[in-house]
Amino acid sequence: MAFIMKSVLIAFLMACAVSSTLGRPGDEGFTQAADRAKTTTPMPVMTHQLTIALQNKTKENGASKHNGADLWVTLYGNKATSAKLHLTPKKHDFVPGRTYSFLMAAGKDLGTVRSVVMYWKANSVLITTPKQSLWLEGNVVLRDLSNIPVQYRPTVGPKFEEKKDYLTTKV
Repeated sequence: MAFIMKSVLIAFLMACAVSSTLGRPGDEGFTQAADRAKTTTPMPVMTHQLTIALQNKTKENGASKHNGADLWVTLYGNKATSAKLHLTPKKHDFVPGRTYSFLMAAGKDLGTVRSVVMYWKANSVLITTPKQSLWLEGNVVLRDLSNIPVQYRPTVGPKFEEKKDYLTTKV
């Protein structure tokens, strides 16, 4: 049964052409993917779109491009918690000043998502590389099948350190 559920989820994600660049929030692509999920999925799958914006590089933040990074997210709802979802299985480049959107399937009804925890890891081959940071611009935005944007405020400021959980809570 678990194999079948994983196979259905993988097929769903592939059918929706999940990539890390769905475009701007509210794009028709997300709405179409959500509509397909509602009409073609044999099990309850809750789809979300996560959008983050990175600050431009400044003297204060020293933001830099991170090549081949991995990003995970966990959604905490009032009914359930998602698994730690790997949003960038093909590795992803994060460039200061850009906005990124990711489509994910939680696999169950989470209810109202109250907080979002993100985690990232740079693709560094050097053992002595100091911890790196992404610098977020503003709040994290999450959309569910209703396509209504919900803001999540970082609890520790804009500095999103590598290999640390980064908690955001619903505004």
